[in-house]
Amino acid sequence: MRTVTEHEVRGRESQPGQSHECELERIRAAYDRRDRCIPAGRYARAERVNLYWAHERELAVAGLLRSAGLVSLKGMRILDLGCGRGGTLRQ
Repeated sequence: MRTVTEHEVRGRESQPGQSHECELERIRAAYDRRDRCIPAGRYARAERVNLYWAHERELAVAGLLRSAGLVSLKGMRILDLGCGRGGTLRQ
């Protein structure tokens, strides 16, 4: 199970009268349900559907870069804002 911290909850709008502790418990329960309901290999790279979507994403990113006149990112400093660790651009 993923650990949800108080810091992640702070600053979010809660339901009126709902404490941060209640929100933490709600989030933990949601992650527990997710852990029980989603098969372990669901997001494995070797799954056909995941390979398909990864390839589609790579084609889309390559097309966007080409349309901007970029054929190589070698030697460039890049700020990747979003989710993850920049793996899509590294590929």
